Amino acid sequence: MVGSKRAGSYVRISDDRAGDAAGVGRQERDCAELAERRGWQIIETYIENDTSAFKRRKVQLPDGSTALRVDRPAFRRMLHDLANGNIEAVVAYDLDRVARDPRDLEDLIDVVEAKHLPTAAVTGSLDLSTDSGITIARINVAIANKSSRDTARRVARKHLELAENGRVGGGGIRSYGYERDGLTINEAEAAVLREIRDRILAGDSLTGIARDLTDRRVPTVQGSTRGWHSRSVHSVITKARIAGLRTHKGEVVGSAVWPAIITSDEWADVKAALDQRAGNQGNTLRHWLSHIMTCGLCGHELTAHYVTATRHRYWCNHATGGCAKIGIDGNRTELVVENVLLNYLGRPDIASQLATATAQTDTAQLRAAIAGDQAQLEELAGMWAARKIATAEYLVARNAIKARVDVAAKQLRAAAPVNLRRLLAAADPAAEWRIMHPRERQNAMRDAFPAGIVVTPATRRNVYQPERLRFPDVD
Repeated sequence: MVGSKRAGSYVRISDDRAGDAAGVGRQERDCAELAERRGWQIIETYIENDTSAFKRRKVQLPDGSTALRVDRPAFRRMLHDLANGNIEAVVAYDLDRVARDPRDLEDLIDVVEAKHLPTAAVTGSLDLSTDSGITIARINVAIANKSSRDTARRVARKHLELAENGRVGGGGIRSYGYERDGLTINEAEAAVLREIRDRILAGDSLTGIARDLTDRRVPTVQGSTRGWHSRSVHSVITKARIAGLRTHKGEVVGSAVWPAIITSDEWADVKAALDQRAGNQGNTLRHWLSHIMTCGLCGHELTAHYVTATRHRYWCNHATGGCAKIGIDGNRTELVVENVLLNYLGRPDIASQLATATAQTDTAQLRAAIAGDQAQLEELAGMWAARKIATAEYLVARNAIKARVDVAAKQLRAAAPVNLRRLLAAADPAAEWRIMHPRERQNAMRDAFPAGIVVTPATRRNVYQPERLRFPDVD
């Protein structure tokens, strides 16, 4: 249409449970009809399906500070296109589709007033061309924001009450191991969860378990027989609900009304094993001696660096505070350390000492302490819900108990040398070592040699010297 304004159509729906985008589709058709009546040509449609205009999350601002903001990329793209002249008008179904947060509305008003651009809504609620229209829009958005806050508060209170009573929250994807009602155990999936539990405690990697489940065409919760990966295995086995525990906002708040698939002690063991493997780093480790060896000159940890595509070295990196004076060939060092470790574990006296240390660790007492504290947290939450204690008293007591639980959990994780037990129990430790992932190897090294490995300066150039490696726990 010659001379018509180039318009943008903004459509949004907060909750698309069916996943068919039917709501935004209806809005798009109604907006197209309105634009046609106005003589505008829609050249861009900004779609935000299943997106809230009220919920905020923490974001980083351009000045480096953080703040709570509503995250709507399509809305921000529309404002950018308006400001840059890519579109000359905005059409929407209703004002509350465009904004339920006053800050978002003010950003739109700033652009519209600066550029003198028209806006329109199917319901007639988006006229920002006059002072009275802007004032009415501000009032309506404030009312809509208050309505969203009221709804959010009621929903949050409902979920807290459900959690306190150990009841099913409802909604979302069906939990693996349970039927749709969230109460009945799915026996086939429960058997898979128990298998995963046993294999993790035996030292199997998440990747290996996922590969095996996929090869056996075991279906996921969504029915896919090709959907298993390390993250999905980790997700299904670390959910507290499979141990008959109820969580709220990521924290265990007490026992649940549904039956457990594995015991809470077994669940704690699995969590401890996985936490130990992960350490405090990511899961992308490739060279397992990183952070295990230290510089013999400055004491800084050595990390891996590539020399060529197939060759790496461990180096005291100056960029992370090292002296940059110690480096050693990676491939040959890993072979030397591997042989030292396997020979060390093969010594009868060492194997006996490690087995005794593991057996004497009072993990049962730690688990009992954690269970007692969790029961006390549950009792405390019940007293608060019954208004027998004030909120301030509840929070003081809860924080003290939770601090004890955190300390006991850390001690429990430290007392579980999972990867060492795996090597000690293997019929062929060398073969078992070869199939271990780098992170598992690194954790086994930490368990076997807590003092680490010291790399001393080279005495000859261009010659690999295995004697540069010092093992304080062996020497």
